Amino acid sequence: SGLRVHHVDFIMMKKVEKLEEEYGDVVAQPKFSKLNELMEENSKLEYQKNQLEKAIKSTEARLDAHQVCISNGLIASFDAAIKAAFPSLKSVTVVITPNTNPKFGDYQCNNALSL
Repeated sequence: SGLRVHHVDFIMMKKVEKLEEEYGDVVAQPKFSKLNELMEENSKLEYQKNQLEKAIKSTEARLDAHQVCISNGLIASFDAAIKAAFPSLKSVTVVITPNTNPKFGDYQCNNALSL
């Protein structure tokens, strides 16, 4: 039984090889030159797609390792700006809140009047 399976596998492999040769002969004909050009272009595009997917995964991994909370980033930015504008102030607690009116943006800094 095992010998018969190997024989069937061998016959199938030979048929596949013959079909591959016939396919190569057919597409090598001049009337299929455009098909060959398109297949070559497709191969290049597949390669580029794979490279882009690898780059995206790499970038996503780096971003995951360096994510910053938006509100913490805003607090740090406004803290630096306030200290640069008013160096004489010793201690300022930056107040960032979500904006209640979307036409004015997503967040607001409420420190202006207290300075």
